[in-house]
Amino acid sequence: MIPTTTKKAVLSPEVYQQGFQKALQEFEHYEQVKKRLNQIKAYQQLKRGEGFLELIDAA
Repeated sequence: MIPTTTKKAVLSPEVYQQGFQKALQEFEHYEQVKKRLNQIKAYQQLKRGEGFLELIDAA
């Protein structure tokens, strides 16, 4: 059996909800950062004309 280093305790509903809310906030922040990075990447591709070249090649 593998020993674990985490202690499991019964969480109160309030503590669970606080943790869940924090996780939601962190996920929303992650999504915002991901969206911004994709916008920057798309902008850079357009500056180099790559987006148009891909559309032309696909046609």
